[in-house]
Amino acid sequence: MLQFWICIVAMTALSIVYTLSMTYVLKLKYPYGLPLFFSDDRWFDFTIYHDRFQNFRTASFWDEYDYPFTYPAPLAVLYGVLYKVPHVLRYYLIAYAEAVVVAAWMLMRALHARGLARGVTIAFTATLFLTSYPIRTLFESANTEGIVAVLLAAGVYAVLRDRCWLGATLIAIAGTMKVFPLILLALLLSKRRYREFTWGLIATAAVTVGSLAIVGPSILEAQRHIDAGIHYVKFTFIFSRSPAAVTFNHSLFTLVKFGMLVIERHLHPMAAYTHADLLLRAARERTMLNTTFNVYVTVAALFGIVAYFVWIRRMPLLNQVLALTACSLLLPPLSADYTLLHLLFPFALLCLYATGQWRDRVPVRGLIACFLCFAPIFSFQTYITFRYRFSCEFRGLGLMALLYVAMRYRFPWTELQEQNDPIVAPKTSR
Repeated sequence: MLQFWICIVAMTALSIVYTLSMTYVLKLKYPYGLPLFFSDDRWFDFTIYHDRFQNFRTASFWDEYDYPFTYPAPLAVLYGVLYKVPHVLRYYLIAYAEAVVVAAWMLMRALHARGLARGVTIAFTATLFLTSYPIRTLFESANTEGIVAVLLAAGVYAVLRDRCWLGATLIAIAGTMKVFPLILLALLLSKRRYREFTWGLIATAAVTVGSLAIVGPSILEAQRHIDAGIHYVKFTFIFSRSPAAVTFNHSLFTLVKFGMLVIERHLHPMAAYTHADLLLRAARERTMLNTTFNVYVTVAALFGIVAYFVWIRRMPLLNQVLALTACSLLLPPLSADYTLLHLLFPFALLCLYATGQWRDRVPVRGLIACFLCFAPIFSFQTYITFRYRFSCEFRGLGLMALLYVAMRYRFPWTELQEQNDPIVAPKTSR
């Protein structure tokens, strides 16, 4: 934890110095001013749907607006409720701030209860939350990811405390909003809680269908519009080669996409840059990206399944939470910066585990490496810039390293009731 603290402070200080120098000394524009300070499109993820949701559940809801609705139906229901509140953005940001303060207080209290001095816990927790790039991104975008993260963290916590029916329900609700949280239902398979796992799938389907019916005008019509929004995201963000579409996507697909583009342009160099040549190249690259996307989704899904059944499910529960969360953020073809918020709860668990091992003087292999994986993921990385921001690529590498460490080293923690887990350890009589 001390080494993580040193790394995060050093990276943040370097980012501040670099950003201030580039912005105010050299007078350079994007991307130097944006990564540390609010941009002109702050709260964009919340305000873009304002006009649409003034017509929620009316015939005009699916009309053409400035921006299509690009999320699953349960989030439309959530937005529909939120937009009924007067001055909703103000209260929404206040609620986020309160949630961050409460989370910091809970972590600080838990660390102090495990033997850390009060001053140390205050310094560590304050540094973690004040220098956390995911929290800053959440406030800047006002995205609903904060609500999803709270639901998912509560669901995972319930599963770890063996309240599996509640945990399955909460994870399912979070998964209907952003899909990738459903990966955490695999914790129930590891605990051989098959009925609860099945209930999680049923709850997912029920909430999704119910939300489509609420959004209307019919389930099939609502799903058709939802599919159109997802199609828009696929071609506007996932396939995009523009810096703006790349610098917030830490998915592994980003690295694969640019690798394929480099190969494509090497195999088909352009002798001229006429308008017709540019159109031909764009069409060829679009076809190549569509094929790459289909192959990537298939391979990523197979990798996730094999990794879980061969390695992850046999690891201690703390390892499983870390590995499954890393998979949920790394493997989807689109994974925006605000999704990194989901790593805060696994990181808090890792901190509690580390303080317990420190208190009992039990050395654990791989623990330092695991903490260091979080430093490039959580820190501001303005200094990794040369004309464009490369922070997402480094966060992707950090997630890959975290996944490897979580599958390579065991972090056994009896407080997570692993002694009652028939896969991780044999059953003991009470």
